[in-house]
Amino acid sequence: MIVDSIQTYRGGRGDALYALHDLNIEDKHMLLLPTINITEVDGVEFVDATGIIGKFQFKAWGGSFFGTGAHSRVEAATDIVEIKNAGKAAFDVLFGQGACCGKPLTPTLCELSQHVVETVDTVEKCLQMCVATV
Repeated sequence: MIVDSIQTYRGGRGDALYALHDLNIEDKHMLLLPTINITEVDGVEFVDATGIIGKFQFKAWGGSFFGTGAHSRVEAATDIVEIKNAGKAAFDVLFGQGACCGKPLTPTLCELSQHVVETVDTVEKCLQMCVATV
């Protein structure tokens, strides 16, 4: 009854539990290293030597899942004199290898924890049904 409810096999609703199990094993045998997917700095504004406001944008990506690369763009006539806006940085942290390779770290851990809660709830309900029938 519990196995049918939780489907603790690959391809069933228990796939997330297998991923958590795999992470648990991987954690004991290797260092789990997250990777950065894409890093972006955008909205940087500066004043150049002629008084013209320029803009700067930078993007980089790297890690075992997506390969590596970088791109930058500067719009200015001369040397930078003063930074007017430091811009905003953005990046994603991903699992770098193993069962969750390439998946975003925080949302994946939240999803796995939700599956654990649902599994515990299902087991509790099944046990309550067994006790009620005895």
